[in-house]
Amino acid sequence: MRLIVSGNPIRALQTASFRPLSFLTSLELSNCQIESIEDGTFLGLDNLEWLKLDGNRLNFIRGENILPDAVHGVALDRNPWQCDCRLLEVHNWLLNYKIIHSTEPKCAAKMDAGWIRYQKILEKFFVVCYETR
Repeated sequence: MRLIVSGNPIRALQTASFRPLSFLTSLELSNCQIESIEDGTFLGLDNLEWLKLDGNRLNFIRGENILPDAVHGVALDRNPWQCDCRLLEVHNWLLNYKIIHSTEPKCAAKMDAGWIRYQKILEKFFVVCYETR
């Protein structure tokens, strides 16, 4: 079952927002102006395979504490990501679970050579994050 709420003016997703919809396999929340996602927002969505959060206002998201274990694909592009150590958790989650993403997200800040792909900046930046812990 698929639920599309894309394009609605939703600023935040709260804990257990979708719990009654445990049958969902696809949830599309693209272009909703979402700025924050609380821990446990997707609790109960044990069948969710695809999650679209592209085109929102997310600059940070946690990985394993927010995103359901069953997810195989996620769209996170077109958000103003702040590529700093706070994204380490979601970066590791995407790598460890081999999550497919439709288009690679980009960092919001311009780097020396213009826009740098999310993956490349994370690979370099998180070497520094690990060393400073």
